[in-house]
Amino acid sequence: MILKNLSLLQLHIGLTYKTQSSHKNKILELEHYKLKLDKLMNIEQKVQKALVHEESFFNIVSSHETILLSLRLKVRLRELRVSLIELQKQVIEYINKTLHKQHFFEHIIKLKEMKSSLEIKEKTNLLSLLEMQTTPLFMAKPLRMSTLLDTEEVYAFGFGEMVQKIRHIIPTKKVSVSKAEKLDESFLNEEESVQYLIDTDALHTEFLSANTDLFSFINEKDFIVQQNLEEKIKLYCQLALMYENEYEFSEKRMKIQEYEYLYITPKEIHEPA
Repeated sequence: MILKNLSLLQLHIGLTYKTQSSHKNKILELEHYKLKLDKLMNIEQKVQKALVHEESFFNIVSSHETILLSLRLKVRLRELRVSLIELQKQVIEYINKTLHKQHFFEHIIKLKEMKSSLEIKEKTNLLSLLEMQTTPLFMAKPLRMSTLLDTEEVYAFGFGEMVQKIRHIIPTKKVSVSKAEKLDESFLNEEESVQYLIDTDALHTEFLSANTDLFSFINEKDFIVQQNLEEKIKLYCQLALMYENEYEFSEKRMKIQEYEYLYITPKEIHEPA
């Protein structure tokens, strides 16, 4: 479940950095995902400490299956730790890049404001920097556009004769326009595949105001796309891992079909007697 949450965070972090247009909102969202990533790293460290604490048990246990399970878990944790560290570096890099771009655009906007108010020469050293520039500064070529002639020029003496001469000097070229091939109608009828993703943050917020336990809330929730029992159990585990500091884990166990689960409620809601 930690690995599954890690893959979801990778998806959300990449989408936020690529699609969020506002630098301020992008930084806030990336900081939010960085906190979630820190929670996952904290969970991984707790599991690692538990394994180290119980190492003597695994040394004397005679069950081959139990020993094999502990070894697989250690390997999985090692892989998880590497992935968490790499994703943490990526988030920090995204935040730094966004901060740099935000500072750059704020600087440009400030320069435009000073230019509009005719204060750029007095409040900046722009001219001295341009004089120190060793590489020539090339400006963009001016756009060519057609303009309307003044009425006085049109009716001036000899204007018509001058136009006739220019017509013969400058040859006119015919531009051949090639027609595109007919578009296959099947292209327009293709259905776009849409993947349904559950917003865990919104689901967590809704659960905090619900007067029930976590699994009952998820089990009775009317999702846009119907979720089967296994998907609901995965979602239950996902929320319990991501928001453990905000939930109260009771020792009481409930059962649904062949599965057992802990009775989990928000910390401000106590378990009913």
